[in-house]
Amino acid sequence: MIEQSVDPDSKLKIFVVQILPYWLWIGYGGIACYVSYRFLQLDAKALVLLEKTAWTGLGLVIASRLVIYVDTVMEATTFLFYVAEFVSALLQTAIWAAPVALLIWVLRRPQITSEFPPKKT
Repeated sequence: MIEQSVDPDSKLKIFVVQILPYWLWIGYGGIACYVSYRFLQLDAKALVLLEKTAWTGLGLVIASRLVIYVDTVMEATTFLFYVAEFVSALLQTAIWAAPVALLIWVLRRPQITSEFPPKKT
């Protein structure tokens, strides 16, 4: 029996697919913890920073799901596989993005914004 040799992935692909996403999420989590701490201290700029952090998280969710989808579809063989993976990616994106979108919605509520000093113009 002849065994097919598998070409090893490039170092760049290994870094981008297997290492970089984890470091991005760890860095984002650290920043989110710091901003959340400032929010709990009722810091004047914390509300704006927390909303920007939430939007960044939403962008990271969408970007990571898109990268995973593209990486998975690169090995697709049938049209049905494309469709199934697309539906799966949409569902996963919705599930991961829903709490972040809810956070953004809650941060804009008057009950939250009234606790912080008004913005200086």
